[in-house]
Amino acid sequence: MNANPPSGLERLYRFFQKKDSERLHGLDESYFLGLAPIEKIQAWNFISNSSRLSDERISGLFLLDPDRAIEFFKKICLSPIEESDFPAERRAFERTRLALLYYINLVEPSAEYMNQMCNFSSSKFEEIRLMFATSVPEKVTTPEIISALKSMIFTETDEMAVSSAVMKFMAIYGMEFDADNEDYKIIYNSLLGGDGSGKLAAMKRLEKISNPNFI
Repeated sequence: MNANPPSGLERLYRFFQKKDSERLHGLDESYFLGLAPIEKIQAWNFISNSSRLSDERISGLFLLDPDRAIEFFKKICLSPIEESDFPAERRAFERTRLALLYYINLVEPSAEYMNQMCNFSSSKFEEIRLMFATSVPEKVTTPEIISALKSMIFTETDEMAVSSAVMKFMAIYGMEFDADNEDYKIIYNSLLGGDGSGKLAAMKRLEKISNPNFI
């Protein structure tokens, strides 16, 4: 006879002990469905009670209580980002801060928090520059984000990061990814691999198609 499935809190506790595919897939809403109010408080305290918020803890707090999570994330972002002499730790600190800003702007996009994201467009870490390009909003934006993406398009050396910057830049101008659209492919290839004048021409072409929705 199969054993009964673990209770909500027990399943949540076990998740952070796992090292298998379930851990790789991350937390989802199912970990918090059916929890009693007191259990939700216990779950919040368990997830937030860490010296360092990981991606899965950040997403878990947001899934558990989005409103409370956003206010919690805002308080963290009031303090300067942590520093370290160790590259791996600096990368982790940057990743955490960028993830917090992503969720804040997902719910309450504002120029203040969106522009804080721009600090990571020139990170020493390729992973962080890529994360910046993929996580900045596209429905609303700021001149600073436009400038940061333009700078990446002209100077970025990592293939995935520059490709993501190009796609996000085009999406901000109303051109969502469409492999069958010839105009999309021409502009994308010009921004990705063209010379300086070709990139500028492609940007001007985008400006004639649509205007960014500045916040």
